[in-house]
Order: sequence, then C-alpha cells, then structure tokens
Amino acid sequence: MTMNDLGVLAALALADSMSVGTLLIPLWFLTAPGVLRGRALATYLATVATAYLVIGVVLVSGGRAVLDRAGGLISSTPVLLGQLALGVGLFAFGVGASSTPRGSSGRLREWRDRVTGEGARNSLMGLAIAAVVIEVATMLPYLIGTGLIARKASNLLVAVALVAAYCLVMILPAALATLARLAAHRQIAPALQRLDQWLTRSARETTLWIAALAGLFLAGSAAGELGWIGR
Repeated sequence: MTMNDLGVLAALALADSMSVGTLLIPLWFLTAPGVLRGRALATYLATVATAYLVIGVVLVSGGRAVLDRAGGLISSTPVLLGQLALGVGLFAFGVGASSTPRGSSGRLREWRDRVTGEGARNSLMGLAIAAVVIEVATMLPYLIGTGLIARKASNLLVAVALVAAYCLVMILPAALATLARLAAHRQIAPALQRLDQWLTRSARETTLWIAALAGLFLAGSAAGELGWIGR
C-alpha cells in the first residue's frame, strides 16, 4: 500500500461522504428546528459507520480469497479490457443521465420525517441500516475502495484497519458539520440549510456524478495496468 494508494482511498472515501446516508440525513438533524438531538445523531452516525465497516470487512475478506485463487486471471488482458469498458460506460452514463432532471423521491421525504420526528433510537438505527443497505450497491467509490484494499493490503489485519479508517473519513464531513453547529449555531445555520436544500434537490445528480468519477477511475486504472498510460 503506497502513499498514492492511500491518497486514492481518501479521495474515494470523501466522495462517499457526500451520499444521502452519510451527509444529507445528518444535515436533517442539524437543520431541524429546536434543540440539536446530538445523541440521536451520534447513534445514527455510529450505526452507519459500523454497518459500512462490517460490509467492508466481508467484501475485503472475500476479495482477498478470490485474489489468492484467481489473481492472475483478474490481472489478465481480457479482464482489464472489460474493466476499461465498464469504466467508460459508467462515465458516459453518469455524465449523460445527470443532465436529465427528476424530482426528489418519496423515500427521501419519508426519511426526513423520521429524522425530524421524535422517533426512538431503534427507529434511527433502523433508518441508518436501511440507508446503508439501499445505497451500498450504488456507492461505487466504496466498492472500488474495498477492492483496492483487498489487492494492496499486506495482510487481513491491515485491511480491516484501512476499512475502518475509510469508514471514519466517510462520516468526517458530517462530524465536522456537527461541531460547527455546536460551536456557532447562529452563524453556521444558514449555510447548513443551503447545503441541505441543494443536496435534497440534487441527490440523484450527485450520485450520477460520483458514478462518473468512479468510472473514470476504473478506466484509468485499467489503462495503467495495460500499460497504455503511465502509472
């Protein structure tokens, strides 16, 4: 695992930190009227991070097992060409589909109601798990990041530590926004509300642009492995 690999992982984790589950829902806690429900927000973020950690450990463990048995096949030219095609396709889809506007989904409104209501802690934990389960299949940076960890980590213990660090970076913007809200509520509230409104309007477009960036990474990585560009 090189410094360049760590930089790539940090960039992927920051891309994942912009999702509905890792940033938009926490913003609903921070912009809700009344006293900040700090304990509820902490419960939510801890549940999200733990769920992604468990999923990541499973993916990395499975990925390392596959690499041990079929590492040569995965790095073969046909597979790399397939990865290149997939990356180009994802990039084209993300850029093209993001230009087609759609309204906010009913699911987002339902989730917001659960956050702004006086739900029990179990309900918030259920919301966190639901957000993770629904989003994980579309969070391509996370899937790419766990794949990179599976390939580059020297052993399973290091891999688990890297996944844990990745998950912490995923919730870092929400944690920093919470600290800002606690330290300077009156000054930071308008900015948080504008960010909340923008993310709510553009949740789908943000996901598509993240998919486009993930496709660009996949294509670039494959081209580098094929020797077409400098690595």
